[in-house]
Amino acid sequence: MSYSVKYSEKRDNVEVNVLKIVSTDLTEELVTETVKLARKNKCNSFLFDARNAILKADIWATYKLFALLDKMGFKKDDKIVLLIEKHKPLFRFAETVAVNRGWNFLSVDNEEEAQEWLQTQMD
Repeated sequence: MSYSVKYSEKRDNVEVNVLKIVSTDLTEELVTETVKLARKNKCNSFLFDARNAILKADIWATYKLFALLDKMGFKKDDKIVLLIEKHKPLFRFAETVAVNRGWNFLSVDNEEEAQEWLQTQMD
């Protein structure tokens, strides 16, 4: 499998670790599983670790994907962090699209900063 999804009771978030190539089909599968697990645990905090991911999509596919977060099951009060490597501008673009549409979304390259942001968003 090219990703893992788990609920962290300690942090009260769903943590997704993307390990390989990410396509549109895989993203839909991953998001469906992630949102289902979050709702089961009454959780609205997400950490997507994409530091090892290779995005197999162009800028238009990325725009469409992140413009439709609600149709994928996310809610506007969800908090979503995308943990990335510094040199992945397409993921930064995803943040811009999501934030411009009113989502609590952040892309960072530091796990501690990601967890801190999720915690401050919970307060």
